[in-house]
Amino acid sequence: MEQLHMRHPQCHKIVVTTDSSIFLEAVKSLSYVYVIPGRLEHMDCAVVDDYEVHLKTFLDFMIITKAEKSYSYQYGKMYGATKFALTAALIGNNEYEVVKDYV
Repeated sequence: MEQLHMRHPQCHKIVVTTDSSIFLEAVKSLSYVYVIPGRLEHMDCAVVDDYEVHLKTFLDFMIITKAEKSYSYQYGKMYGATKFALTAALIGNNEYEVVKDYV
């Protein structure tokens, strides 16, 4: 997050979406990070009829469609398969970039 913030110092807030509550807890204390409130679960584990979880996912997706630019983070092979942010960026016709860290 720090590297992304340094690349865009003019941005006062960076909206962070993820299905990792551990990551959200770690970054939401940063002054330049905004986390959309709501309960989340990993999509593979979510209860099918859990309205709150689906609402949070829907809001995250819609916010990404309105972003100036969207990023996906990939660490080694982890997160390489997700297309959540890419799909939202395509719908919103905004820029998209994968940020990779290699193990």
